Amino acid sequence: MRKGAPVLKVIHGSLAGIAPVETGTLGQRVYSGLRDYLMAGQLHPGQKLTLRELAAALNVSPMPVREAVRRLAAEGALEMLPNRRIRVPVVTKPRFRELLRIIHPRVANPVKLGGQLVENNVVFAVLAYVFVYVSCIIVFTLLLTLTGADEVTALSAAVVSLNNTGPGLAQVGPASNYSVLSDFQIWLCSFGMLLGRLELFTLLVVLTPAFWRK
Repeated sequence: MRKGAPVLKVIHGSLAGIAPVETGTLGQRVYSGLRDYLMAGQLHPGQKLTLRELAAALNVSPMPVREAVRRLAAEGALEMLPNRRIRVPVVTKPRFRELLRIIHPRVANPVKLGGQLVENNVVFAVLAYVFVYVSCIIVFTLLLTLTGADEVTALSAAVVSLNNTGPGLAQVGPASNYSVLSDFQIWLCSFGMLLGRLELFTLLVVLTPAFWRK
């Protein structure tokens, strides 16, 4: 906790643990106290509060609380709702890491898997793979839909082709086969199977002009 911020007693999910804020740079002290209380995880995700509740718990007027809440909402630590209500957002691990980076720009918060440190380039590579994978499913689904397949058939055919998993749903389900598709759609699914079998990047890199210029 930052020096000079109000001391907060840990009472999980309750505002009773917030100590009254002393005078002097009141707005900053309210902001620091609320921020540290949120960072300690002492409020439930999705919990709804009001400015009056916070002001009463801190024993201050609503004005500094309102300014502190606005700053925290801009940082993504709180969510503003109608009727002057406030909600503690549901924080996933990526969101928590981003929130921590905004509040403490110089903090070192590495990703760990099985107790082992994961390098940033590995994290970015995984995110890139997921993005390309989802993009391929969307593109194949749109192409199959535009060539006459219904939405369920197009989506399932795109997914099973990229994953090489066999039957899909609807017209390409277990009770049918891919012969119901047109020649173009079969070639499209075949390309999807090849793309998925080579784990996306291998084939996509070969199709880029820069690869052949080298």
